[in-house]
Amino acid sequence: MVVARSDGGRGGVLVAYVVAAGPAGVDADVLREFVGRSLPPYMVPVVVELDALPLSPSGKVDRRALPAPDFTAGASSRAPRDPVEEALCGLFAQVLGVDRVGVDDSFFDLGGHSLLAVRLVSRAQTAGLRFTVADVVLHRTVAELAVRTEKAAPVADGLLDPFAPVLPIRPGGDAPPVFLVHSGLGFSLPYVGLAGHLDRRHPLYGLQSTAAGGASPLPSDIKAVAAEYIGHIKELRPHGPYRLLGWSYGGVLAHEIAVQLQQGGDQVDFLANLDGYPGRTVREEGGQDDRELLLRALEALGRSREEFAGRTVTPTEVLDALRRMNHPLAELGEQGVPRLLRLARTHGELMDRFTAGRFAGDMHLLLATREYAPDEAAELTGRWEAHVDGELWIHRIDCGHEYLMHPGPQAVVGRVLDAALDRLDHTPLTHTPYDHTQLDHIPAAPSAQNASEEGERSW
Repeated sequence: MVVARSDGGRGGVLVAYVVAAGPAGVDADVLREFVGRSLPPYMVPVVVELDALPLSPSGKVDRRALPAPDFTAGASSRAPRDPVEEALCGLFAQVLGVDRVGVDDSFFDLGGHSLLAVRLVSRAQTAGLRFTVADVVLHRTVAELAVRTEKAAPVADGLLDPFAPVLPIRPGGDAPPVFLVHSGLGFSLPYVGLAGHLDRRHPLYGLQSTAAGGASPLPSDIKAVAAEYIGHIKELRPHGPYRLLGWSYGGVLAHEIAVQLQQGGDQVDFLANLDGYPGRTVREEGGQDDRELLLRALEALGRSREEFAGRTVTPTEVLDALRRMNHPLAELGEQGVPRLLRLARTHGELMDRFTAGRFAGDMHLLLATREYAPDEAAELTGRWEAHVDGELWIHRIDCGHEYLMHPGPQAVVGRVLDAALDRLDHTPLTHTPYDHTQLDHIPAAPSAQNASEEGERSW
């Protein structure tokens, strides 16, 4: 069985627990190579062999009794061959909290994830080494990343600020960049993993709220925020065509950005919305208390609410969890989590009273099917019909809203988007095309409301 563990400060690590059918045991490398033939690299799990799966008194698998993997057990013994590899081995070990790293070790096999990749890039810049977040995602071993690394003058504080208005996930590429608009939490960090699923010809930039870090007051109007973000976009790309994607609140905001760009005479040739709707959804009726907002925030950042079952979740506990994850958001400090709560509530209120404009073009709407009853899903998607002048393409993703950027659903989302962008550009895909008919058969995480019953998210 495969589960996504978030203990040990490593969030979002896929682990396969296997029991050998015979005395020969399991060759983990062979198993991972076999699985890697049909799954993206970021869905290939760490393998842990057990004599037997632990069972609860009711006879079901006891997920809480599954042991954490030893990420250093398979560390390679091949030593670095030059100063760049030696420096990268040290940086991997420092960021991942392990004692030793060899040049053939993968950042992700040792327990890393896309958010820690941001920290790795910043630490590398202070050491005079230059590579992008996407480089870490695509070139996972020390040896592979060393080839992509450039030497540069050391930067005292690192050039990659995880709280900047624009997060450069992949600056390079020969296609128009895709601008990724943050969700209600205000950060674009969860999008980092998309670099592994979208063709490398697409530059990727995350748009972030400066209010999340306390650098600006809470927003008061979606139209004003859209105008501000257009300024950031045009600093990077003065002329269109423009490509936009947003998640939740970000989906509504991306639509408004597209509307304003068109009103200014610019071309927008791609708009994607990850489960965002103007107005209030059923789950938001009557409001959400702080505990529920905190749990949803943790889920959006890759954690499982099962970890906090039966506990009073407080901002202090959330901050401690972020620190154990070595998560960049932990740098916001004691006031950071309450500020994120206020920002999330504000974004919800803005969507509730917002009247969307009309976008002249197609929109891809990715619906998190496990979040809504069928009649509610139909009502929500129908809200966009009056605000999209072209085709409204609805893609059903088998997960909950907060799980869209978890590894399994993110791979599905990435393939949907990559296929849509490929059709737009009329250029060959560099990997297997996405087959929409297979959507229901691609593994995805259970929704938040099912997590407490199923424990760790399993695929």
